[in-house]
Amino acid sequence: MTNHEHEWLPLKGLEEVPIRYCSCGAMKVRGVQVGENTITLSPSGIGDVVRWSATATPTALGDLGMDVTTGRPLAYIAAASRSLAHTGELSNTRVAPGYGVYSNGSDGAYAIAANTTLGAAINVVRYTTLTFNGAFYLENNTADPWFSVFTSGILTTVASSELRVYLAGTNGTGGASAGGSGAGGNGGLSRGGLFVYANSILGTGIIHANGAVGVTGGTAVLGSSVTGNAGTSGSAACLVYNVAKTSGTPGAGGGGTNAGGAGAAGTAAAGLTGPRMFWDICRYLNISGDDTTYNRAIFRGGTGAGGGSGGGSGGANNGGGGGGGAGGTYYQTAAAGGGGAGGAAIGVGGGGGGGGGAGAGSCCMVVTESASACYVYANGGTGGNGGGSNTANGGRGGGGGGGAGGVSILIANSGNSATVAASAGTGGSPSGTGNGGVAGSSGGTGLAMKLSK
Repeated sequence: MTNHEHEWLPLKGLEEVPIRYCSCGAMKVRGVQVGENTITLSPSGIGDVVRWSATATPTALGDLGMDVTTGRPLAYIAAASRSLAHTGELSNTRVAPGYGVYSNGSDGAYAIAANTTLGAAINVVRYTTLTFNGAFYLENNTADPWFSVFTSGILTTVASSELRVYLAGTNGTGGASAGGSGAGGNGGLSRGGLFVYANSILGTGIIHANGAVGVTGGTAVLGSSVTGNAGTSGSAACLVYNVAKTSGTPGAGGGGTNAGGAGAAGTAAAGLTGPRMFWDICRYLNISGDDTTYNRAIFRGGTGAGGGSGGGSGGANNGGGGGGGAGGTYYQTAAAGGGGAGGAAIGVGGGGGGGGGAGAGSCCMVVTESASACYVYANGGTGGNGGGSNTANGGRGGGGGGGAGGVSILIANSGNSATVAASAGTGGSPSGTGNGGVAGSSGGTGLAMKLSK
């Protein structure tokens, strides 16, 4: 045949050899049949390359194949056909400090167009892109006290959007209303651990493991003369790496009284051992985000204690306000805030309920190649306010204690404008009509670290 005026002829006696020559001296190599596929050497218009006409899967050591759909070479490695990556892809999955691998995106692209709680047992997700289309939240399920989010591409947030881990633990309950007194407010829950690995993060959204606020104590109504009820404690144990590490217990809710005295304040607990907690976080990051017996990323702060209810009113008896519950604790140097004492009654009137203590911030870790002006938080919650009396003479409830800050860490590019905080929650204040009442104390500040790589 002719090609660009050449007449290609086989070598005499070697017709099966894929070499052709022209009388002008030019030579050419034609396609070689390999099984059912054709490997073309030096195809028209291209220099010295090998081209597969169909996908060839290696099945033994020494085999080199090709996936013609993706363009990736295939090699037989460790008893399986393996796809080979190029250097540009390797730069997207290099090991950053800690566990800087952003996954293979096996769960595909995911867009958040409404507030979203994932189904049970979905606590590890691997997206190609994760996009918030509005000020919505994405969280895991209540049954899973930790959440690992991998994004091989871009995590796009917007103002007030929230990527968060579900509330966890057992909060203290407020004392029940007694004789028309104000009920104590429930304590706030904490959260599990949140671990986010995203190649790039855009927008000004919030990524957090913040503690929940304490509930405001109830307002008294006209009733009978009975003593108020104490609230209950929150979770006794904070969790680090799926192991309970208790350093004291959250304070009990304050008790109410029918004789005009103030309900006692809840007392705060100390935090966990700081160095051990940080070591365990690093240990987790260097192992995996998968759900295995030794790999569970369960980090949880302490929850708030409930406030005490106020004393009841009626006849000549006076109701004092219930004491506020203490907040939850987590990091070593960040003790929870104590609850405030209820106010004493100075005349007839029911006592207001004490505010619930707030939950502590938990653990929030974000690793990325490029961070925007996002927010990475593990803040303590705000204590609930104390409730008021039904008259100016009854005691107001004390404020709940603020939750302690947790541990918040961002590992990202230098020069990013992200905000990282593990702030203390403030205590609640007495509110409404009535006498006295003391504000709850603020929790302690946790550990916030912004590391460049």
